[in-house]
Amino acid sequence: MPSINWLSILPLLACRALKNVQIKVPQAVVRGRDAAVQCVFDLESDQLYVLKWYLGEHEFFRYSPKNDVPIKVFPVHSFKVDLNASIPERIILKNVSALDDPLKCEVTNEYPSYYTVLKSAELQVVDLPKTEPYIIGLKTHYSINEFIQAECHSVLSYPAANISWYVNGQPFREPYVFKRTTKIGKLYTVTSNLRLKSLKKYFIDGRMRVRCSTNLYDTYHRNIEESVLLKNEMSDEFWDDKEPETPFSEPPMDNSFVVKETFPEWFWPMSSGSSGQLLYSIKIYPLIVTWSFLLR
Repeated sequence: MPSINWLSILPLLACRALKNVQIKVPQAVVRGRDAAVQCVFDLESDQLYVLKWYLGEHEFFRYSPKNDVPIKVFPVHSFKVDLNASIPERIILKNVSALDDPLKCEVTNEYPSYYTVLKSAELQVVDLPKTEPYIIGLKTHYSINEFIQAECHSVLSYPAANISWYVNGQPFREPYVFKRTTKIGKLYTVTSNLRLKSLKKYFIDGRMRVRCSTNLYDTYHRNIEESVLLKNEMSDEFWDDKEPETPFSEPPMDNSFVVKETFPEWFWPMSSGSSGQLLYSIKIYPLIVTWSFLLR
């Protein structure tokens, strides 16, 4: 009868005994707050020899159930371990700062195999925006076929916040939306622009709801919504529900309805940061011409 090489089959026995090792971390944690991280494993009929936690290559927690002092904690610069709230499989990290390295969980089962499994995961540390999101550029009333332009701002966060637009609850994306991101130090400010033609189908009972939604992973979510009303200036025969061929093309100029002028920013009561050319109603054009003439 052939002899059995037990050394060759020990790893196979160990694999059956220690399995389903996972490390679970939240998507993100706000800088300065606490986070719970979890190491999940199945020993089946085997016993645990040691469980270790690492930040990168630095061990910060060890659990050896058969030692006289089963738990040992080693300091790291990025957080502290809350021993009162932690168990070996679920560690509470207090006052988390920057995490430049992944978190790791290492599990080793008992003699004779001492089989070890190591799993790692990234935990993103975020800085929340310094202000609530806000919308500028929307008017209270629009005529049919007038172009709607609005900006939503998320100020100074890390990483850059995600901004989404909704009109009457329906998402609007490119080519109606574009964004720009500005970095100041280590933080980001995001400006997202919405531009669309005010078609009749967008107004429900004469009202259109425009919402800006911002989020950072699962740690931050804010909505701001404004409503605009439809001007009752034209009969149905003048309404055109066709989309513009290019959503970001300038609206056709017709001097019988609108006039395009540029004036100093201080003259018009608009939010700071607005720029470019504006469209003004012909109703105020005589006043503008008079004002310009008197300044000559």
